[in-house]
Amino acid sequence: MNKIKERFIQNSGGFWNSHNWNSHKWVLALYTIALLADGVSTIRFMLAEGTETEMHPAVNIAARIMGPVLGPLMGVLGKAIAGIIVAIYWRSIAWIILLVVSVVSFWAAWYNTWGWQYYEPGIIKWWPF
Repeated sequence: MNKIKERFIQNSGGFWNSHNWNSHKWVLALYTIALLADGVSTIRFMLAEGTETEMHPAVNIAARIMGPVLGPLMGVLGKAIAGIIVAIYWRSIAWIILLVVSVVSFWAAWYNTWGWQYYEPGIIKWWPF
């Protein structure tokens, strides 16, 4: 555990001001937009279908406790913080991590809005709704 803590502390120093980070601010903007798109699309479908249809466990619990609007917004905040923590820990590949999460979040927003009409992911077949 100490090695994890030490690596995080070492990598966090200058994370926001480093030359490498400044050249990749677009990834942070993309990451933020993608999380917000997923969150807004989640709010939309939760208002129509209910909170019990959410597959992300933490967002599901947050929505059941705080409702179909505040719950997904808290999920966006939690995902944003978690992603930044992971990106700091793996600072050398932070832009890749944030880019991959952005793609997944944009896919989730697309699926929440339109994709559910076209196909059903394999995971749905065995997910315990």
